[in-house]
Amino acid sequence: MNASRYTQIGVELSLQSGKTRSYLRHKRIPFVDRPTDPRELFFTVPRRTRALAVPVVIAPEGEWLQDSSAIIDEMVLFIAECVRELRHTPVVAEGSRKAIRHRGEIRYPLAGGMHRQTGLSYPVWTARRPLSASGNN
Repeated sequence: MNASRYTQIGVELSLQSGKTRSYLRHKRIPFVDRPTDPRELFFTVPRRTRALAVPVVIAPEGEWLQDSSAIIDEMVLFIAECVRELRHTPVVAEGSRKAIRHRGEIRYPLAGGMHRQTGLSYPVWTARRPLSASGNN
């Protein structure tokens, strides 16, 4: 199991496995979709989740989540945590990247791109500063 990704254990034709699979894809949460085998389904999954049901999602920390609604609720919390982290991303110094003049403003790119721990991509926002009257900044 990859340490930075979620792992979904499910059955290809299961509607509930499809529900969580499509949610993870839609939200671009990095995960590995692993089909189950009888040994894992009848012995490992019940031992870890106390239920004989799929889908099961294994978190990068090792926690086993069962039931599609509970999995989606956990992913909503995960996304909210990532957004809180990204709000505190520092601004890149003005001279380190090329400034763009647009409609009377100078726009500086912020740090952005790919989140280090989760692999989620996020937009690169720009800070705005009005141009001076002379237009030289």
